[in-house]
Amino acid sequence: MKLIPDYVSGIGKFKNGKITLGFKPTSAIRNALSQGEKVLLFNIKYEVSEIEQAHNFGEINYRHYYASKGIKELVNIQNYQFISSSYSLIDFYHYLRFKLERYFTTFPRLLSFFAGELILGENINDDTQQILDNYRNLGVIHLLSISGLHVGIYTFVISVICYFFKITEDESFVIISFCLLLGILLCAGQAGFVRSCLTYFLGGLLKKKAFNLNNSDLLGLTAIVHLLINPRLFMNIGAILSYILVLGLKVIKSESSFKQGMLLNLLLTPLLLFNFYQVNIFTVFFNILIVPYFNFVVRNCQIFCVNRSFS
Repeated sequence: MKLIPDYVSGIGKFKNGKITLGFKPTSAIRNALSQGEKVLLFNIKYEVSEIEQAHNFGEINYRHYYASKGIKELVNIQNYQFISSSYSLIDFYHYLRFKLERYFTTFPRLLSFFAGELILGENINDDTQQILDNYRNLGVIHLLSISGLHVGIYTFVISVICYFFKITEDESFVIISFCLLLGILLCAGQAGFVRSCLTYFLGGLLKKKAFNLNNSDLLGLTAIVHLLINPRLFMNIGAILSYILVLGLKVIKSESSFKQGMLLNLLLTPLLLFNFYQVNIFTVFFNILIVPYFNFVVRNCQIFCVNRSFS
């Protein structure tokens, strides 16, 4: 649920699925929500409407966006009463995310942006919206949370720690898997993070069973498992970019740094134009600089974490 000064919006569940809802908060409920309290609404008067489609070219299509989350209707709450309530286990999970959001907002502006994007999978602070817009305008936002690069770094760091503490390979796999599962919960299932985690899980399990898959086949298997978990996966442009980006990096990894950047631009530019209706000329130069480093980090983290024995 998102709280702004004069409006509250969020996603709710009911017996037939999910809905998006919104209402104007009173000062009392605003104070309660700003402290992370759980509230129950009752005596509700509301209107249900279908989520509108985009009416202009280039406008965000909220109907498609919410459909990717399994949501078709908007509930506009007009009158209500509320009481505070105790936390359940699921509520405590949301409270933990809430406390992390509040903690990250105390960071310096740029660090707050990266912490929110890479750990929680969302922009947590309106003050950092300009930073997010700048990355989007440059066309390199896919190299952050969408790419899942940080998952490779997490696994690499934890693997090195396990190595120095003489922890066996099997024990290391369990520890890393637990940490990644916690990360999936914290980022609320952000597509790039989940894809990277599934690749690690499947790669480790197949290695234990002595099944040898090349990187492209492993990515395909990851996509199949991901689709079983979330059938609407590829209605999300972030998920599409995540898989296309990684597949492209695997295909062009033998090329020179300059060719890697150019080929990746040719691959991603049509998707960016189709979905965001713009592309920045500086994207080409940023990708030429960043992609080789990105490819190097991902490849070497995977080699160390999947193939290195800690026993």
